[in-house]
Amino acid sequence: KGIALGNLGRYEEALPCFTETLGRDLKDADAWLGKGAAQLMLGRYEEAQASFEEALRRRKGFADALLGKGLGLMMLRRHEEALPCFDKALRGRPEFAEGWVGRGQTLGEMGRHQDAASCFEKALLYQPDLASAWENKGVALSKLGWWKQALSAHERARSLEKGRP
Repeated sequence: KGIALGNLGRYEEALPCFTETLGRDLKDADAWLGKGAAQLMLGRYEEAQASFEEALRRRKGFADALLGKGLGLMMLRRHEEALPCFDKALRGRPEFAEGWVGRGQTLGEMGRHQDAASCFEKALLYQPDLASAWENKGVALSKLGWWKQALSAHERARSLEKGRP
């Protein structure tokens, strides 16, 4: 139920579902992940960090929890700490497109736009229809002054987003 509510953007309602699951089984790494994701989406970044850490204690190298931890650290503007989270997730799952996007976003925040664009390219290699990778690629290319390529990437992102339910 928590996952369904989260996918509908109803994070306040999703959070108690994960807490209830954890009341029955504190070892449930997926419940810790869900709780952290809901907290992250609600802007509770420090709380989310604790939940992602618990998920990682329960399942070493859990790529989704590493992604969440990295995104939370990025939101806290702790980019130097976020980058290794994405790197570790990608070592275990190099085809993890969302991990490449997170890594690229962090590099972009650090002003490393060429490296960021390369990460978005890598994400698109594994998931060619990932709108967030196209959108972020457009941002990185704009920062580099590559206007035609940036426009094309933004247009591709918009066309993918239109097709979403």
